[in-house]
Amino acid sequence: MIFLWGPPGSGKTTIVAKACQNLEIRFIDFSTPEINVKPFSSQKEICMEAINNQSADVIALPWSFQEDRSVRKLIRSFGVLLLLWAHPLDMQARSGRLEPLF
Repeated sequence: MIFLWGPPGSGKTTIVAKACQNLEIRFIDFSTPEINVKPFSSQKEICMEAINNQSADVIALPWSFQEDRSVRKLIRSFGVLLLLWAHPLDMQARSGRLEPLF
């Protein structure tokens, strides 16, 4: 299982979703607004369910997960982290945020 790690706007959803579709592998995006509005404990529960059911080959992690040390440790035990990065101004523009990410 591959876990995508990167700031908002780094390409986790846009680039990787297309690649997964072309490669016909399962992709779950936990960095969507529908999941990000849920409490952190619910987000973690949804992610653990996907991991335990092996319902995805690639999972995009939300920013909140990436900031939590216990989640990082958990994720490392279940798969490989793939770090994505882009120019900070590009990431800010793509993320739709007005304030700087860093």
